[in-house]
Amino acid sequence: CLNLTPIRVVRAYSKQFVEWYRALDKLFFLDNIAKIPELFFSFLCGFYESEGTIHFGKPYNRLAIYNTNQELMEKLFRILKNYNFSFHLYLGKQYYSPNQKPYKKCYTLVLYFKNEILRLLEILKPVIKNQIPIGEEYGSTKWFYAS
Repeated sequence: CLNLTPIRVVRAYSKQFVEWYRALDKLFFLDNIAKIPELFFSFLCGFYESEGTIHFGKPYNRLAIYNTNQELMEKLFRILKNYNFSFHLYLGKQYYSPNQKPYKKCYTLVLYFKNEILRLLEILKPVIKNQIPIGEEYGSTKWFYAS
């Protein structure tokens, strides 16, 4: 089964463009697109597809998004609360590499409620990566395609 959802890709081969892009205030950008649901959820879809995961089943349902940028994750948490999603924000355990250098701390946005997960997936319409059957135990015969 194919999902013909268009994929947006940005490639930059200019050193000047890359330096300009890195200098942008991305949190200010996020504040501005948060006011326009279509733009915000397009951003969130790409962010979820690159940094997220989903699980339906025991012991619980879970849609999670991971990132090491604390400010970004806190801002996303507040924006998603404003859109009436009951996300939780967690700071993960500090991990170390084999040579005992600490990895960056990872923050996790987690959504547990099945009805909210399904509502978010309906809005995002993520590109197919894995098929997740949602059968009678979840009250639906649809298939969702999610990362």
